[in-house]
Amino acid sequence: MAELTGHREGDRPPAAGRWPDPPPGGAADIGAPLHGIRVLDFSAFLPGPFASLVLAEAGADVVRIEPPGSGDPLRSLEPLLGPGRVGAMYAMLNRGKRVLAADMADPGDRASVLRLASAADVVIVQERPGAAERRGLGHARLSRSNPGLVHCAITGYGSSGPHAERAGYDLAFMADSGLLGAALSPAGVPVLPATSVADIAGGTYPALINILLALHRRERTGRGSALEISMTHNLQALGYRHFVRRQAHGSWPDPREDFLGGGSARYHLYPTAEGRFVAVYALHDRSWERLVTVLGLTPDATGDGNGRDAVGLLTDVFLRHPVTHWRDVFAATGVKATVVSHFGEAEQSGLIDTDSADRVRCGDDEVGTLPSIVAPCLRRPPGTLDCPDLADLDQGV
Repeated sequence: MAELTGHREGDRPPAAGRWPDPPPGGAADIGAPLHGIRVLDFSAFLPGPFASLVLAEAGADVVRIEPPGSGDPLRSLEPLLGPGRVGAMYAMLNRGKRVLAADMADPGDRASVLRLASAADVVIVQERPGAAERRGLGHARLSRSNPGLVHCAITGYGSSGPHAERAGYDLAFMADSGLLGAALSPAGVPVLPATSVADIAGGTYPALINILLALHRRERTGRGSALEISMTHNLQALGYRHFVRRQAHGSWPDPREDFLGGGSARYHLYPTAEGRFVAVYALHDRSWERLVTVLGLTPDATGDGNGRDAVGLLTDVFLRHPVTHWRDVFAATGVKATVVSHFGEAEQSGLIDTDSADRVRCGDDEVGTLPSIVAPCLRRPPGTLDCPDLADLDQGV
């Protein structure tokens, strides 16, 4: 894939607006794959800011537009960092970006922002359908002065259909998509996910993939793109097993019978003596037979592991000892099982890095930040980046 550079002579009509010069010492590595790409980000909370963070890690110059005064609501979400008490999540998602305050209801601010948009390669908006258009930030309006623009609109339920105008958050998107109802506890109760699945897997990652594909196509054709990202609709890909069963059999499966959803003893969570859990993933016949033998059971007693009796037999065995015992057993025998770790244990084992060379600074506070998903050979060098202040719009236009 060729290096994606923005506004090169001969690519497409020259931009009508002026893009703010980078701060002294803030120039991106010219070897980064997105060096020269200009991203104007109007999003808030998690999905869009996470997407523009990844683009920035790959060399793009990201300018965010936030409301005057309070800015992105994540700025005030605890825990807080620094003397200005800025939300740690905001700081980590927006490190290395520039942030300008603009009131889109003010004619002067709006005109200045539209000039910035005419100089951008990528615009990211994140709101209900029609809201961006009413503020003059829709693709049709912006592409008139910037025909090569990649415009990415992240929504909860898409731009059309009976749910398009609904407001919602990650849990609502999960619930409405059917995916939340497919993850049931042994008592048949839906399980709250440990992270924002819809925001990241339904919003951030699809936005990133499509933005990069659109930039690649523009490099060859000069054509811009209007991208629509529905977080709820994108969750269908995560329910692929249930979808396949529905298409093959004409009906949706009972989540409690799903092989990988707790319906099989081979792929299951089991409580231990002190109330913690182990995860068994002995999917293949030989793995299953070895596991039950190590546990002191027999294949004759447990069968193929797909009956409910097998779950009960393994539960009785695992309840006899704490996780320290089972961790030693798993390490010594190599069976397909592991202890369900706490975050602290994952950190101690080196699977979570809380003190990496990638750091964010808020005043006197400096901490390790979220690890980049961009491969080291494709991203800016690791180092400390400041949490951006909410600067006056006049500094950017």
